[in-house]
Amino acid sequence: MKKIIFFGTPDFATESLRKILSQDYNVCGVVTSPDNMAGRGMKINKSPIKLVAEEHNLNVIQPNDLSDNNFYRELKELKPDLFVVVAFKKLPEKIWKIPKYGTFNLHASLLPNYRGAAPINWVLINGEKETGLTTFFINNRIDCGEIIMQVKCEINNNESFKDLYNKLMKLSPKITLETIEKIFKGNFKTKKQKYLKEFKKAPKIYKKDIIINWKQDSYKIYNFIRGFTPSPGARTTIKITNTDNQIKYQDLIITKVSNFQKKKLNTDNIHQLIYDTKEKKIYIQSNKYRFTVEGLKIPGKKELDGISFANGFLNKKENKGSIQFI
Repeated sequence: MKKIIFFGTPDFATESLRKILSQDYNVCGVVTSPDNMAGRGMKINKSPIKLVAEEHNLNVIQPNDLSDNNFYRELKELKPDLFVVVAFKKLPEKIWKIPKYGTFNLHASLLPNYRGAAPINWVLINGEKETGLTTFFINNRIDCGEIIMQVKCEINNNESFKDLYNKLMKLSPKITLETIEKIFKGNFKTKKQKYLKEFKKAPKIYKKDIIINWKQDSYKIYNFIRGFTPSPGARTTIKITNTDNQIKYQDLIITKVSNFQKKKLNTDNIHQLIYDTKEKKIYIQSNKYRFTVEGLKIPGKKELDGISFANGFLNKKENKGSIQFI
């Protein structure tokens, strides 16, 4: 029976691990991130992959340092045939070279485009209509190894990060298992990744990257918000003018949008938050486009749907925005 060691941490990787466990393979080890302390009571927080491994009484390995010689020896002693990596850190060469059949990674994009830590975010931010999954043999360059398999996936115009994340997670077990079968049977042909002068990147997301730029066109703003829905949420600052013309500034997180549409409106080309009394919805709109806002929140407070937010912050009687984005 072929021996596999699985590397992964978040829930995205759990479906692939479960699929492998349902087949006739010996998962002799599962490598995941160390436990951390979380919450008010500082409880031990185990990774989703560790929880699945414990359900099946698997050997769990949680290295603090992937270059540590003891970690290397522990893996080597298990005599694995193949390493399967889904949503994990970059492995040192001495680690990925251990197995007889090599080490492959599952990446959530159609490589060579969207190499990096946040491919699902960036395909949405860039308004792509298609993405997918790629399995490839790991080498010394991040996400640059020879491709084994790819599967494509359409992106719906209303899909958020969470929607697309879940869709790709459901697709991942099939391509993971088929890749394993092809490697062990030897009936595959790898494809070298083409060098693209201007390939699209997917770098890690930082706090500075989630601030909305209201100078962009409406469709770019719409896609930007989708790329961070529901978490961490796209951030902005709003200028609130009440009925007495008093002004207040407030940080705001937009957590969900939908239904982008072209609609000629008698407004300045400035993005505003508008309450539609007939449709009982709130929109972000400019003079040509609008889209529905379904979720918002003040940092540190509970998320509100659009109507609940409108009840507290918008001048519905005059059907005009009392809020501007800055």
